[in-house]
Order: sequence, then structure tokens, then C-alpha cells
Amino acid sequence: MSISKKRKQLSSSIETRPARTQKASLKGDVPPLGKFLASNDKLTRDRAVKALRKFLSGQSQEEDSFQEQLFATGGEEELLSHQNWEPIKPENVRLNSVELAKLYKGLFYCYWMSDKPIVQQDLAQELSDLSLIIRPISTSTSSDRILDQISTTQTALSFWKQFWIELSSEWQGVDKHRLDKYLLLMRRFLSVSFEILLRVNWHAQAIELWSEILKDTILNVADFKTPLSITYHITDIFLSELNRVLQNKGDHKPAPILKLLNPFMHGLSNSRPGTVTFQKIIDNIFDPLFANLDLFISDRTQVPKSSTIEIYTSFETHLISSDNSKNLTSIRNEILDLLFKAGSDPTCTPSNRKKIYNYWFSKRGIDDEQEQEEDN
Repeated sequence: MSISKKRKQLSSSIETRPARTQKASLKGDVPPLGKFLASNDKLTRDRAVKALRKFLSGQSQEEDSFQEQLFATGGEEELLSHQNWEPIKPENVRLNSVELAKLYKGLFYCYWMSDKPIVQQDLAQELSDLSLIIRPISTSTSSDRILDQISTTQTALSFWKQFWIELSSEWQGVDKHRLDKYLLLMRRFLSVSFEILLRVNWHAQAIELWSEILKDTILNVADFKTPLSITYHITDIFLSELNRVLQNKGDHKPAPILKLLNPFMHGLSNSRPGTVTFQKIIDNIFDPLFANLDLFISDRTQVPKSSTIEIYTSFETHLISSDNSKNLTSIRNEILDLLFKAGSDPTCTPSNRKKIYNYWFSKRGIDDEQEQEEDN
């Protein structure tokens, strides 16, 4: 199907919205129609994205000042005390699931129409940043600040999830000439998810929502509908993007790496036979992570030139274990424990269980090997 036909279908489908959004406007009072987002004219597309940014962030206040006030330092302990997050109220949802799906269809082709590298880079950042500025309809920085932080984070992650749903549904239509720019877009969206989590100090409920989104979408590796090439790319860039965000935001709370690995444990347990998913997760996530931890634990300051290890410098000081310890040996041991639990999970397939246990055994520390010798 040609891009012109797709744009016509897109604009006609979005024009059937409820009365609130039928009005064609680029003022930011309603979401821009798909025909504006997927226009041949760059100026029109730019105006549509700008209007969308205004709509998503609300019109009563600039989004930058709103974010600064809402997520300013202070109140971390009170936020942590909210262990169970209530679902966001329907009346506070800025876009329902149908509206989100139609909107992302427009954003997908908005990015499709961007051809020049600099334009692509700027637009990729601008589109991913929408997840940072969206907020529910009812928020206030003067009262119930903690509840506002929670509802804003839930809204942001819901908006972020729709990107992966839309990308997966359109992935087969991405040709080789546009592949690189969509890989860049994925990198930007993955990175922005870490920023969403970081601004609520890696709250356990936020990470759980984020983890479930990945397991339901691009790391739902047991589903034949999941484009595994997207999965492979995410495993390839995950550690480097986490390292970059931690380096840039070093004054924040360290990242609870064990919780962030949860969706990849799920991927190991549920990878389908006949695919390289299992090995991709091992090669791109766990091997580099163990290599970095072992390097820092041994206090080596230099890596041999022949080594292919990519060093993630922030991991030495910006990771914590489940008990908030920065001890790298403890972190390493807990990762091993998680691997063992992944292998013993009832949902783990027999073939994956064997591979997980073999990998777990290969990564056991010196203390474990000595203990085994003593037992013998």
C-alpha cells in the first residue's frame, strides 16, 4: 500500500473520533488530526507536533515549569510510602486507548515522512519527549503532589506503551531504507523510559508497570506476533542507554538493576525454540553485565586492547541491590539468584530451563566453586 493511501486511511479514521476531537485544529485545544501529522509539508507536520505537545501537557501551564515543580527534589520518603498505586481515574485520562492508537498511527507516519538525518534526529527526540510532558487532565502542584506524581507517571507509561504497540503493528512495512531511523526512534523511546522511572526515584510500582509493558509488548517473546527484530535491538541497546542516562543524571538515586532485569528474565524463560532470542539476551544483557561487574570487583582499571567488552562506567557506582547496597559482589550474586529462579519458574520451558541452569553454573563465583570442592 502506498504512503498516500495510508495517509488517506489515517485521516479518515481519525476524523471519526468523538465530538471532542473532530474539530481540525492546530491550536493545541484538541489532538491534531492525522492528515496534519502525516502531511507532505514539513511546516504543517511541525505545527501539528507543536500543537500535540501543547495538548498533552495541558494548556494552563508550560510543561517545563510543571515538570520542575511536580518532580522537584523533596518528598521522596512520602512517595516511597505509597507502595500500592491506585489505577488512574477514567475522568483524568487525557486520551483513551482508541484515541492513543489513532494518535500514534499519525505519529508513526509523521516520522516516516522525515527524510533528512538531522530532521530525523530532532524529531525522534521530540516524539520520545512527549512521554515526559504528558499529564492527566487533573493535576495540581499545590496540593496532593505525591498523588499527582503517581498519576502523571502512570499516564506517561501508558503513553509510552502505545509506541511499542504501534511500532510492532507497522514493523513489517518498514523497508530497508527507513530501518536505521526507526532503530534510532526505538533508542530514544527506551532512553526516555529510564528518565520516567528516574524522576520518581525508581519507585518499585513504576518499575513494575514498566516491566509489565515490556513483557506485554516487545519482550512478549512467546507470541508469534511479536517482531523479534525489535526485541533483538532492544537487548542490544538496553545497557548502553541505561548507562548513558545514569551518567547524565548521576545526582539521582542509583538504579535497582535487579528489578530492571525482570523483563529479560521473562524473555529467557519464555523464548521460543527455533529463534535466537535466548542467546541474544545472554550475549547483549547478561554477558556484558557480568563482565562489567567482574571488572569492577577485581579493581582492574584497564581492559586489554584485545577485549571486546564495552565498559559501562556508571555501573560501578550507580547500581544497587535489592537491599539498596552498592556492593557489586552482592549485586552479582543476586543476579545469579534471579537466573536460578527464572529457570525454576513453572512457566519456563524445559529447553530454556536447561540453558538457564547451564549459564547460571558457568557464572558461579570462586566462592561457590570452592564450596563445591569442599562438599566433594
